[in-house]
Amino acid sequence: MKKAAVYIFVIATVLIAGCREKNPVESNYPEWIDDVIASIEEKPVARPPAIITIYEYNGQTVFYIGKYGSSNRSTLFNYEGQVICYPDGGWNGLGDGRCDDFFVTRSNPKIIWEDPRGTQ
Repeated sequence: MKKAAVYIFVIATVLIAGCREKNPVESNYPEWIDDVIASIEEKPVARPPAIITIYEYNGQTVFYIGKYGSSNRSTLFNYEGQVICYPDGGWNGLGDGRCDDFFVTRSNPKIIWEDPRGTQ
């Protein structure tokens, strides 16, 4: 009887592990986030590692991908995956100027993904 329980436990564990997504981003985020993550993971590990943070900004949910690795600017996307602006970075370090109030007015930060390769 105990052997049967152990076998069931092992089989259940293998099945559950096999069902996990490669990129563990909550399913209530738009699908394009998975594409961004896949694109980041195709590149060598960045220092600092890539991080995706969700915020509220100007009454909408936005996704902020900070500067990582050799990237010299951050990118702010709306929920549909369209670029709103580049809040910082670039040749002057100030971004493109289209959302220069982002760092002052953003709220409710939540990191939704960090490149796990950067923490190893």
